Amino acid sequence: TMKVMPLVLAFVLTAFVPTLHRRVSAFVDQSLLGGRYDHEGALTRFGRRLSGTYGRENIAKLVSADVPIVLQAEGSALYLPDDGDRGYRMYASSGLSEGSFPDRLGLDHPLLAAALQRQGALLKDEVGYGPALVRQDAETLLTSFDDLGVEVVMALVSKGRTLGVLFLAGKNKDDVYTSDDLSLLEALMSQAGFALDNTR
Repeated sequence: TMKVMPLVLAFVLTAFVPTLHRRVSAFVDQSLLGGRYDHEGALTRFGRRLSGTYGRENIAKLVSADVPIVLQAEGSALYLPDDGDRGYRMYASSGLSEGSFPDRLGLDHPLLAAALQRQGALLKDEVGYGPALVRQDAETLLTSFDDLGVEVVMALVSKGRTLGVLFLAGKNKDDVYTSDDLSLLEALMSQAGFALDNTR
């Protein structure tokens, strides 16, 4: 009963102090539940913002700005196919230091090539442990992740066509990406892919 008393007191106090309630809820969510997302709410808000956004560049800016906020990441960069060139051009970045990403990536860039071959997100932590695609060039991929300062790379695909590639930096507060993060990322990228496809 002595161990239960502080917990009961904390919950009683949270009922009367809203700020304390939010902090205790965040602590419980993070400590006991590994964090909590309102997937449906995040997807709905993102979808609304996308539906009011027109043009490839504006959609790229929205995706690059909103996805890191939703996933609590330090930043992102979104590359789209460069018309007339065999490569991808950075259309938008958010939260990353100026110059940390090249303006263009050729199709031979290790992370870009891996993202274009893979279904779903490629995590730095998976390199060397996952499918053969990831194991075969582990050292090259790890160097590329480190050079760009990212933890996740994922292609935006719609109707079987790759419309862009998103690079995500690490999570805030040195957290790691969870399966919940990746599920939400895939849903967000599906919406973004659909929006980009509609601009063509």
